[in-house]
Amino acid sequence: RGRRSLDDPRLRRAVRDRSLRRLCISAWQSLLFNRWLVERIADGLFARALAGDVMRRLPSGGFFTCEDPQADQPRLERFEISPAGPMFGHEMAPAAGEAAAREARLLQAEGIALADLARRGRGEAEGTRRAARLPVAVELEPLPEGYAASFELPPGSYATVVLRELVKGEEPALPE
Repeated sequence: RGRRSLDDPRLRRAVRDRSLRRLCISAWQSLLFNRWLVERIADGLFARALAGDVMRRLPSGGFFTCEDPQADQPRLERFEISPAGPMFGHEMAPAAGEAAAREARLLQAEGIALADLARRGRGEAEGTRRAARLPVAVELEPLPEGYAASFELPPGSYATVVLRELVKGEEPALPE
């Protein structure tokens, strides 16, 4: 469908409607986080510590910058820490080095800078970071028609992602 023109009344309404604008910003942040994650997986970096990565302590939630990937790697493998991906915004903790360059390329592809996100009022596009990897304990119960899965996830995680990993089948076709 391409990009919408600023003459589009739906786009003008979205700009004026704060809740709709916040929803659009949140969806955009999630899209870029997913692109960041896909790139890390494709580059073999999903379970690797990079110099300059912002790391999240699991489960306490504190952040720090990875300065020594070799020292942090065993902690990452034990799920004590996880690379923390960008939910871009002007108050987001910055990455450094190679990790920062990877994130900058995502924003450049969008034609936007972090400073552009500071133009809105409070409560919009502050930004944060989300853990890329979380330990998930799944219990499966056999049923006559298949299995029942039970697991717990922290806020901001998606059960559909866990279920997709469990099923590992073809994506269901959406009705037309």
